[in-house]
Amino acid sequence: MRLRVPPGAPAALKVLAAAGAAPAPVRPHLDGPAERPRALPSPGGPELELDNGTVLFSANAICQYFYLCRGDEPTDLSTQWLEWEATELQPAVAAALYLRLVQGRPGPDALAVLRHLLAHLEQHLARSGTSHLAGVSAGP
Repeated sequence: MRLRVPPGAPAALKVLAAAGAAPAPVRPHLDGPAERPRALPSPGGPELELDNGTVLFSANAICQYFYLCRGDEPTDLSTQWLEWEATELQPAVAAALYLRLVQGRPGPDALAVLRHLLAHLEQHLARSGTSHLAGVSAGP
């Protein structure tokens, strides 16, 4: 397997974390996409090239593939959190970074867009009684 992670890709952290838990060796390439068939699009995000030549472009599909590699079936809850992070948290983090780094807004203004999402995470963790969003551990 070969994992390509372009610099600054929003989903890089979760994909690298999932790769770290995979039982099979994963060769991460942190310098971005390398040579690939011309018919494939260049999405600008992480890509996992399997040994059979199949390429996964979705960060969530890559994470779920690593679950399967270690013998775990993705649960509805883990899938829900992967999608929540991609559709809710990532855009809010991008907006906060834009406010802070591009517009030069003070830190508290930039963080205001994240407060309700961070509160949602805290509430879930408090209700679940564990330090993990889905399951009871980060490992197999």
